[in-house]
This record gives sequence, structure tokens and C-alpha cells, in this order.
Amino acid sequence: MKKVFLVLVAVCSLYLVSWHQGAADDPVAAAAVSDTINWSPEYKLTWQDFQGPIDRSSKGVAATHSGLISSASLSPDNTVTITVRSVFLRSSSWVKPEGRTADILRHEQGHFDITEIYARRANAAFRKHTFTRKNFNKDISRIFNTYVEESNRLQQQYDLETNHSINEARQKEWNEKIAQWLRETE
Repeated sequence: MKKVFLVLVAVCSLYLVSWHQGAADDPVAAAAVSDTINWSPEYKLTWQDFQGPIDRSSKGVAATHSGLISSASLSPDNTVTITVRSVFLRSSSWVKPEGRTADILRHEQGHFDITEIYARRANAAFRKHTFTRKNFNKDISRIFNTYVEESNRLQQQYDLETNHSINEARQKEWNEKIAQWLRETE
């Protein structure tokens, strides 16, 4: 099960990081001190990351709440840099006791990885785009929202085709696709 949140933050100063001071260079340490986990190839989700209240009305056994966050920085020469990152929210992500399996955890990591793929694609689109004063805000929103919507569609397709990881053959295919997309977007 997947829910994606959208946060669009335009900060025209220093890039703000939600990591605890001193942990920014160590994704494992950063994840240990924050509700928000920034995606990193060095850090894989664990069941301890799923700290939200369980949705007892849900048919699913786990839910990953991940999303895209954008920020902007302005350099002294007035160059604007838009950065998109993928994050996981511990306090909103949950797992039922019967869902604490390695297969379900791999499936949930897949959701977070898909979010990262779209963060990378959005970053590539922002790097290629030429902004003007006239179109700046409108273009940031349009580009960002395009990648949020595409990520949401792929998240739904992922759950549908894998039947939330129950279809093992399709889950294996998706694991390979996701790994390939991560390599292609590095």
C-alpha cells in the first residue's frame, strides 16, 4: 500500500536538510535521529522505520509514506538551483504484526525506491529547464507536479501488478525493473 505526499518548498537561501546536526554525512545516523529518512543507497528500510499508527481498516499489511520535497537555492550570481529529494516518513508509515516479513519489507523498499527514481528524473528536468523571471514559479510547480503525478501512477501500477507483493513472479520482475531504473538515473 502506498500513499505519496507532496511538499513544495521554495527556499531561496541555503538548502535546508532535516537531518540532525552532524549526521548529514552519514545516512544511517541521520535516519536514526529523524522522523524523515532521506533516500540513500547506503540505507535500506527496516521494520523499525514503520512507526506510524496502524490503519486497522486497511486490507493491506503495511504502508509506506514517501514523497518528493523540492527546495531552491540562489547563488550570488543569481543562478537558481532546484533540488528534489525523496523522503520516507516514519510517523506515517506502518506495518501490522502479520506483515513483518522480508518479502513485504522488500516490497515497501520498492515504493521508496520508486520515489527516488522520480526525484532523480525531476532533478534532471530542472537541470535542463531554462527559467525566466516570468515563468519561474509556474514552471517549478508544473515540473514538480508532473513528476509527483507520474510517481503516483507508477506506485499504483506497482501494487496492482505485484498484488502488493503477493504475486512473487511479478514482484521479482518489478525488483529488477526498479534496480535498472535506479542505475539508469544515477
